[in-house]
Amino acid sequence: MLRFKKLFFMTILALSLITSAAASNDTRLSVNQALQLAQDEKVILVDVRSRDEWRETGIASVAYPVSMHENDFLPRFQSILELANGRPVALICATGSRTAWLQQELNRRGVKNILDVSEGMLGSRHGQGWLRSGLPILKYPPTATSRSAPGYSWWESLTGSYAPSWKQQEEKE
Repeated sequence: MLRFKKLFFMTILALSLITSAAASNDTRLSVNQALQLAQDEKVILVDVRSRDEWRETGIASVAYPVSMHENDFLPRFQSILELANGRPVALICATGSRTAWLQQELNRRGVKNILDVSEGMLGSRHGQGWLRSGLPILKYPPTATSRSAPGYSWWESLTGSYAPSWKQQEEKE
């Protein structure tokens, strides 16, 4: 009987872990999914890393840089939610740790429809990441000559930085 109880308990535990993992996968995106969905304007991608990290690696070409490390993160993020207008907001950091935490924290505070690009820019156990996948990036900060190059458009009112390259095309049309 004890053996049966132990087996039953282990089965229930395994099923609950599988169910919980499946639920969390529904809110997780690969870097390729994030790129495609952002290009199709089905999600807003937000890079929440620090400015130093942006300088070091650049920023995903379809991402809005809004650092979670700065004092004005919440009002800027609120502006992103308004821009999203009901669309999901996907978060990306270096390896997915900060975005997983931030996603949980935002959900806990009632902010729903937040997705986690869990591979991050550098890669994690979930995948090789934006950079190793060879996906497009933009340098940060843009230099005086690069500001006029395709892909750079200033969007000071929201982020104090630049809008993604697809946003510049939209503004020209």
